Amino acid sequence: MKKQTGQFSNFSTQRRLLWLSLCFIFLLFGCEEGTISIDENVAGPKTITIFVDGTSRSVTSEAGTVRQLLQEEAITVGDTDEVTPPLFTPLTGLESITIVRVNQSLEVIEESVPFGREFIRSDSMGTEDPARIIQGGRPGLQEVTVRIIFRDGVETERQIVNVNVIEEAVNEIVMIGTGVAAG
Repeated sequence: MKKQTGQFSNFSTQRRLLWLSLCFIFLLFGCEEGTISIDENVAGPKTITIFVDGTSRSVTSEAGTVRQLLQEEAITVGDTDEVTPPLFTPLTGLESITIVRVNQSLEVIEESVPFGREFIRSDSMGTEDPARIIQGGRPGLQEVTVRIIFRDGVETERQIVNVNVIEEAVNEIVMIGTGVAAG
């Protein structure tokens, strides 16, 4: 590989420096908006209403985040619970925090599977002849596992997790005529 010398290598180095300087300036100005000053975060006690477990209570605290306030108030948050705003949110400007308790359970339901109907056409039967059942149908059976989700004790969602066929349905087979009956 050839080493660049002279005017072109200086130009390339200058371009890189200019590019890096511009990136640094954009990053510097991009970080300025939306930051929280230390004075704003420790502005003193804040009064916030907490909605949890069907009750509401107003508390005054100097906590910095939602998580810190809930810890101060000895309110436990489960892994599936929904907290609005999120736990990492600073308390500045907040008026309320809502915690929705989310639980789930699994339920296995046995269901009947309806049988289908198949038609066989026969030239030996006339179109006016009554249809003949060659094989009777029989419903099947399946187990459906359902996840039920509760929010604050109220069922809000059902999700099918698994379907296990215990017994296949047997289709009914019916013969119908297509020709002229021999008579």
